[in-house]
Amino acid sequence: MKREGELLGAIADADNLRWAFWKASKGKRAKADCRVFREHLETNLDTLRAELMGGRVRVGDYHYFTIHDPKERTICAAHFRERVLHHAVMNVCEPVLERAAVFDSYACRKGKGQLAANFYLAPLDRFIKEHLCREAYVRYMDDFVVWGDSSGELGEVRRQIEAFLASELHLALKPSASLNRTAFGMDFLGYRILPHQLRLARRSKLRFTHKFRRYEEEWMAGRWTELELQQRMQALVAFTLPACSRSWRRHVLDRFGVMANGLEPRDSRRQLEQLERLGQSQELPVSEPQQQQPG
Repeated sequence: MKREGELLGAIADADNLRWAFWKASKGKRAKADCRVFREHLETNLDTLRAELMGGRVRVGDYHYFTIHDPKERTICAAHFRERVLHHAVMNVCEPVLERAAVFDSYACRKGKGQLAANFYLAPLDRFIKEHLCREAYVRYMDDFVVWGDSSGELGEVRRQIEAFLASELHLALKPSASLNRTAFGMDFLGYRILPHQLRLARRSKLRFTHKFRRYEEEWMAGRWTELELQQRMQALVAFTLPACSRSWRRHVLDRFGVMANGLEPRDSRRQLEQLERLGQSQELPVSEPQQQQPG
């Protein structure tokens, strides 16, 4: 990868920092840490600019919490000030990192998903595509698949990948990494992928049902409005749409649904009418005007 220069000045540029604040605040303007930062916006941005140029930026102010979706994970959430820094860095560095990425890696790339750990594995992509000459390869964050013609061939590919990860990136493959026949299908990113069909993985079905029932309970208990329930349900159902899941989805809606039965995405006109009726009694969220990316 070619070394780039003069990036720090561009990151610390006043306009870039203001743009970074705008991106970091999207959807979060009502949150306390965003409001506090905005109250003294210019002072906070000046301080961040001075720290960047002085090489002494304060980082590591994280909030840790645990989720179970589906397995227990510890989530590390950055403070709002550090999120502004992340956006400022990526505004400048994303085009540089993008040039080093292969087409077959996804996440944290425009049009290919959100999350910057994705770029850390870009050397692995190059090794697999260029050194091992594997054309059938795809990666999303730390999940990747390599296809081949025989188990012996793929066993050798796996051995070389393990050696590369250990020596170059100081990483190791997950114990769950395995070889399998394409005809048997595989679980990947919440779906069960078969040669001629895409289904929902068993974990995704369980997670969908669990969240569906919890969302209904939140609404029935009065903690969510109908609009909030609709928004959550629509996002939940949207994940199932690429898969062959319509009959199963209807079964869940009919069995556990209270008011969400009308949210099936096939009835988009009805959804719009519901949102319009709700909008007459409460304010609907208004999106920020899109800002053009500078050349």
